[in-house]
Amino acid sequence: MKALPTLSLIALLLAAGSAGALTWTVETVDSSGRAGQYASLAVDGAGNLHLCYYDSLEGDLRYARKSGGGWSLSAIDTSGDVGRFCAIAVGADNNPRVGYFDSTNRALKYAAFSGSAWVTETPDPGPGVGQYTSLCLLGTTDIISYHDQERRNLKLATKTTSWALTQIDTAGDVGRFTSVANSGNNQTRISYYSDTQRQLVFARQQGINWVRENPDPAIDAGIHTSLVLSGDVPTIAYLDSAGGRVKRAVKPAGWVLDTADNSGTGGGYVSLALDPTGQPVVSFFDRVNGDLRVSRRVGGTWITEAVDTAGTVGMYTSCRVSADSIIYVAYYDQTRGWLKLASSFLDNSPPAVASMALSPDTVRQEGFTVLTGRITDNRGVAGAEYFLDSAGAPGSGISPSPVAGFGPASVDVFDTIFTAPLSPGLHVVYLRGLDSAGLWGALDSAWFYKAGPDTSPPSFSIQVSPSSPAVGSLLSISAVPSEALHPDSAVSCTLRSGDGSFRTAPLLRDSAVYTAELSTAGLASGPCRLTVSGYDRWANRGWSFLDLSLAAGGEFLPDGMVYAWPNPARGDRVHFHYYVNSNAMVTAEVFALDGRRVTRLTGRGDGGRPPHQASSNAVVWDIRGVASDVYILRLTAVSDADGENRTVVKKFAIVK
Repeated sequence: MKALPTLSLIALLLAAGSAGALTWTVETVDSSGRAGQYASLAVDGAGNLHLCYYDSLEGDLRYARKSGGGWSLSAIDTSGDVGRFCAIAVGADNNPRVGYFDSTNRALKYAAFSGSAWVTETPDPGPGVGQYTSLCLLGTTDIISYHDQERRNLKLATKTTSWALTQIDTAGDVGRFTSVANSGNNQTRISYYSDTQRQLVFARQQGINWVRENPDPAIDAGIHTSLVLSGDVPTIAYLDSAGGRVKRAVKPAGWVLDTADNSGTGGGYVSLALDPTGQPVVSFFDRVNGDLRVSRRVGGTWITEAVDTAGTVGMYTSCRVSADSIIYVAYYDQTRGWLKLASSFLDNSPPAVASMALSPDTVRQEGFTVLTGRITDNRGVAGAEYFLDSAGAPGSGISPSPVAGFGPASVDVFDTIFTAPLSPGLHVVYLRGLDSAGLWGALDSAWFYKAGPDTSPPSFSIQVSPSSPAVGSLLSISAVPSEALHPDSAVSCTLRSGDGSFRTAPLLRDSAVYTAELSTAGLASGPCRLTVSGYDRWANRGWSFLDLSLAAGGEFLPDGMVYAWPNPARGDRVHFHYYVNSNAMVTAEVFALDGRRVTRLTGRGDGGRPPHQASSNAVVWDIRGVASDVYILRLTAVSDADGENRTVVKKFAIVK
């Protein structure tokens, strides 16, 4: 066993170059030198990363695992020159399995991690077999597709309890660039290249037989295939070497072809993954520029971006997308001889309306209102639209103007809406955004009123019961408007006492009368004013007032209005708040749990002063030097008017 070097980790943040691009983090997994060819990546159910790769300097098959923090590196097989064409998969037990080529013995090999050690086997001793391996798992069954380079055939090795070998395609020189997947029920699928036909081939298992198809009739299209199943629907990414294009073939019914990258610089090492929404993500090598590139299909279009351009990088790519939408691409840096990993969070959320407003929200006959809004999207905002009163299909609305141009991740928009042609009453404006990937967001809305020809506001006839309320009583309010109100108008009432304290409540419509119940608890006794307001059908707002007098009343010292604040007390002071319905002398005594009196404080209580406010009645205790514990408050109030007295006991805590 050869010693392994200490992991070197380099993190680089690559800023997105355009509105639709992602932000990538690139790290070095293994910098030992000439390690990283034939990289294959898997993500287990817990989100841990597993990598197998070939160390060409030592001729070993190696393994890297990342769980939470950094990478741990180890050797899988060091017996001879082993590890080319390796492929990794992770089982339900989160343990990895690897298929690979033994160059020394020219055989197909397999390694499985038991939880504590790697166990190796030789499924097919050949000779001359095991290149272009691809591995998938079906429950506890291992499935490996590979090339028989001696006979130029495509083969399959499967193991539930023991290995079984099958010739899949022997029609000429076939079987390079294999990729295998299985959807269950004996539905193994394999994509590969036919050198005889110079075409892409797709083989699907049908019972005990195999059916072969040519998804793409183009000549020299089909090397570096990568196959993924979504249910029973196969998707294949591959290189059209004649034109340097990276292509995709998908078969929902018949085969449908499109081009992921049409730059003409594609150089192979294609790897395909599907994101959680089912959209394809393809990594590949740019042979002209020597870069790692990734193409994504978003909103019906392909977006291609350079992920790593530092030297000749991007060979032997392996792409996966985790369940939490993180793209991972493992690849080889040929310039440095390093194994590297690029990752980026894939935000598939549509653009959002962060804010919108209409000003003014009440418009007269020959007026206008100004729409303002903010659209946000991580991919960049490409446009926006709005509708008046009824929303239409995406792309059919009115386009507002951007304040500083479209493109950034946050764009402010505006437009002037002239209201002269509109009928009087309530009108709704709907707004949504468009991102650079072609996705429309959800609608948000705001409303405005257009006033009618009648500009006189409504008034209200107000009655209350009881007619002479006391502090703490429940006031029943009825209001009759002087004209019909707008059906969407909010009618409200506010009772405000002389010291500024107030209570408010909505009035509900009952035929032609609007009613509400309002508690007067906490208001100061003495003069107060009740206000009722609402909009008529022409958007005119009216107010009416009723002056009242609140008598001191209710319970002298309500138990629920005596409390310590804050509780628990953590600072230098604690406030003992209370409410009395008439002026009184107040005594606050604090006792420890053993009955010992800790302090005695005195103060005044103003009758009717509102509770639960900064200006409410309170005495303050300085608790610096007082130990953390639970204490008993005994607060006694004696009325100035008639000598009535009452005591309330409460618990509170001090925590330091």
